Amino acid sequence: MRRLIFSLLPLICVLASPCARADATASPQPAASPQAAAESQAAASPGAAPGQQRSRVYYGSDTELMDGINPNGEAVEAQTDALVMAVTGQKSIAAAWRTLVAPTDHVGIKISAAGGRNLSTHPQIVAAVLRGLAAAGVPMSQVVIWDRTDPASAGYHYGPGGPGVRGIEPFSGYESKSAVTISTIGRLIWGDASFQLRRADPLEPLEPEQFSAESHWSKLLCGLDKVINIPVMTTSEDCGMAGCIYNMTVPNLDNWRRFIDEPDCGDPYLAELFSDSHVGPKVVLNLMDGLVAQYGGGPEWQPHYSWNCDTIYAGKDAVAIDATALRVLDACRKEARLPLVTPRAKYLETAAEMGLGNYQADQIDLVQTAR
Repeated sequence: MRRLIFSLLPLICVLASPCARADATASPQPAASPQAAAESQAAASPGAAPGQQRSRVYYGSDTELMDGINPNGEAVEAQTDALVMAVTGQKSIAAAWRTLVAPTDHVGIKISAAGGRNLSTHPQIVAAVLRGLAAAGVPMSQVVIWDRTDPASAGYHYGPGGPGVRGIEPFSGYESKSAVTISTIGRLIWGDASFQLRRADPLEPLEPEQFSAESHWSKLLCGLDKVINIPVMTTSEDCGMAGCIYNMTVPNLDNWRRFIDEPDCGDPYLAELFSDSHVGPKVVLNLMDGLVAQYGGGPEWQPHYSWNCDTIYAGKDAVAIDATALRVLDACRKEARLPLVTPRAKYLETAAEMGLGNYQADQIDLVQTAR
């Protein structure tokens, strides 16, 4: 029955309703197709306000994408290709990627590596992206795969002629000229650009606590023209959702803890940060990796909250993808009798109010894409 519930997750996010708890005595019933559910929802929904532009979230969902805990590389790459062509409306991979990048662009692929090998962006999705960038004429010398956590910990290794693979260097990895000043104060820790090392000897007493209202963007992000954003589908106990917007903001800043701490839990900071010229305007495509998803404890790996969701989401609206995934994850939390995290993800509603994308389910069209 639990497997049946997870098979209904695309249907749940179309309907934007919580997942009913499983009844152990009930017999499984065939699920309606997501497309049929979408048509039913469209007929019953009041729809977006007049003149409001709707968003499309494309998704590929197939149990053949995963073989136990291992991705089926050929299937994952084919699904990624299909999603990119659907988002761009093109019939070939080269044509699709040429609408997103130019051969002169310095392109970053922002992965999530915080979950190690078990809950990080799968290299098979990135492999499809790299192949697409090459087809569009982008030299691999102009491509970098990065996260604050060293991507090597998530299995990213490329030889000569491949893309760069980078973590953000403590202290020196942040751009001093790209300061972000927000009134909330944060306690600096080792590695933050403004943290002052005062001990000559590690055995000396600890430095006194240091505080700052300033953060800095990573040099890696500042040096890029275009970004492909590939987060993992997971909740965050701090700010509700560690998805597209989180992946481009929190891991790219020093002194970041102040933005997601209670009582604000990221609101409105993450929305404001995503709108920064260093961030949102550079993101040309979002691909959310839901091959393995996690409904509690993220972005670190928590195996008892994880399952094979066998799904990849794609689109240009980061808010809509996050909102869609958040409804799925909270449905799982309700089924597991866990507190919902949607109230902690208020920054997504704020992002919609700022015009960064759509949050409400009746403003989002969910479209399944076959590989």
